[in-house]
Amino acid sequence: MFRQLYDQTISLSQHRLAERWLAFIGFIESIIFPVPADVMLAPMCLSRPDKAYRYAAILSVASVSGGVLGYSLGYFFYEQAGQLIASLGKAESFEQFRQTFNDWGIALVFVSGFSPFPYKIATIGSGLIPIAFPFFFIGSALSRPLRFFLLAWAIKKGGERLSQTIRRYIEWLGWICLILVAVGGSYLYIIR
Repeated sequence: MFRQLYDQTISLSQHRLAERWLAFIGFIESIIFPVPADVMLAPMCLSRPDKAYRYAAILSVASVSGGVLGYSLGYFFYEQAGQLIASLGKAESFEQFRQTFNDWGIALVFVSGFSPFPYKIATIGSGLIPIAFPFFFIGSALSRPLRFFLLAWAIKKGGERLSQTIRRYIEWLGWICLILVAVGGSYLYIIR
């Protein structure tokens, strides 16, 4: 099951429009798309290690650009968002969120840009608060490329051996990831 999906993903990553799709996904992932763009970057780097850094650069520019749009959405729709939050009875929670963002600012943007924490929350949240745009931009422009170039480097370094290892163990890896997502989702559902 997962091997076929893996092979199809590798095949699609070699499509002539793959770079455009990578840029598109990187852009919208910074605003609304729930799946991290790394999911597309990794197979593209595996299939064409000679272009790994090019792919990382494309994704970095697209992701930071999407982040700027996310920041703008938060900034320009603050009033409407505030009314919605108040109508949901979450004004106090939002105020705590604002205070955290004010306290940590650029560090939160950097951490969310580099870690698995959803970057889109930092982009829109930074505009809602708002933290100063130059700080937001610096945090994004440092963290996103660092994340993507590090992944590209690791895959390029692993090369064909890494690709063969993943293909050999893809069924196990797929099931383990699926179980982890199910357990994590169940845990989050239960604690709410």
